[in-house]
Amino acid sequence: MIAYLEGTIRSVALDTCVVFVSGVGYRVFYMGCSPQIGELVSWHIYDHIREDRRELFAAPELSILDLFQKLIDISGVGPRLAQKILVSANPEQIQDRILKEDLAFLTSISGVGKKTAQKIILEFKGVLVKEDAVHEDDTNVIEALVSLGYARREAIEISRQVEGETIEDKIRHALKMFSN
Repeated sequence: MIAYLEGTIRSVALDTCVVFVSGVGYRVFYMGCSPQIGELVSWHIYDHIREDRRELFAAPELSILDLFQKLIDISGVGPRLAQKILVSANPEQIQDRILKEDLAFLTSISGVGKKTAQKIILEFKGVLVKEDAVHEDDTNVIEALVSLGYARREAIEISRQVEGETIEDKIRHALKMFSN
């Protein structure tokens, strides 16, 4: 799995470019930047593997890649649509517009219909508002619960109520709360 690339831009298209790294050219879908031919880049990568293809999505900052991953966690939003959303504005503007429930902004993006925009706002708004106040230990608990299949919003709520001295204790307590 590819997580990071550092190389030179060889060619640029509308939403992809080729990054030349040690004799190999990687085609990546970029977001959060405007690459130029000959530019040296250092990008964080999301490696999307499907049955019939493998696609690399690149961002210069982890915060952009994190926002990308939160978007693709939403049912109906795939990697290409998440990339289109992130190319439409900077991450802070996108988060602000979601918090303000700006349907017009989201539906103006190619591929985002009214229902998808409403789903993004509904599912993503709670994550944005509540994660600002989440402690680092709670973030680990939340990520563990999400990886076990629980909804992010529920995991955030439960993480605020759990008790324990270690992360493991908090996860155990959270699982007990879910089972009740």
